[in-house]
Amino acid sequence: MAMWVERTASARRQQQLTATVAAGPAVTPLQFTALGSAGLLLEVACSVPGWLSFYVSDAARLLDAGRPMEQDPQPSSGVVADLLFTAGVPQLLLPPGISWASAELVPSPLLLALLRTTLAVPAEASLSVDALVLAA
Repeated sequence: MAMWVERTASARRQQQLTATVAAGPAVTPLQFTALGSAGLLLEVACSVPGWLSFYVSDAARLLDAGRPMEQDPQPSSGVVADLLFTAGVPQLLLPPGISWASAELVPSPLLLALLRTTLAVPAEASLSVDALVLAA
């Protein structure tokens, strides 16, 4: 059963991650653990050029890991959002309505993601997600 965020607590949360990204075409799995099991994405930042995809379950993330960056996900595939970051656009303010809810049998307080990159050299990627948490 979902645990709702109390109205006295701030439902807006931000989480930052740092991930090592390999050179060449690389797919880096990520998990945001401080954003609850359901919410609305408000703002996302990524310090390296690439595609950042969010998912409702680990199964959806595993099934989508081989999808090429230029291909759209299938409807109902569990992909919440596909975001493109470039050197000139490292931060995105998202439109209203980009929501997620864990699709695991027991809702998990994880927002799962994949970062797809094609960097010439390995790099440290700094990521930040600002969200309105609807369920803990």
